[in-house]
Amino acid sequence: MKVTFEQIYFTGVQYLNQRLGGEIVLEEGETMADGWRKLKKQADDFHRENYPHLYQTHNPIIISEPPYGMTEQIPEVKIQRPSNATEGIIFDIDSVTDIKVLGSYKLMAKTNPAINQAYQNKLKELS
Repeated sequence: MKVTFEQIYFTGVQYLNQRLGGEIVLEEGETMADGWRKLKKQADDFHRENYPHLYQTHNPIIISEPPYGMTEQIPEVKIQRPSNATEGIIFDIDSVTDIKVLGSYKLMAKTNPAINQAYQNKLKELS
């Protein structure tokens, strides 16, 4: 009897996943669960080998790799967002490139002087 396994794995790039799987013929005495375990282990091992940065335990930085067949390089992500809430919002405001997106921070800017200062600076920059 044949058993098929397929799973979608994260590649480190938002909305760009990788489908891994395979098919195995069961040997005498093997159950379907045994076959699925073997295939899952092979797929997991392949993914871990090709995307080791996703398996780090201390604040991994996701480094983008182009999917198979793509020639354009996706830039590496080197900057981490601050863990402090206020600093994180200021970081987000500083990275905004569209004035409409900046408008979504207007209410937050009214509640915190530091966020308001970053908001006003970015508003001047984008205007």
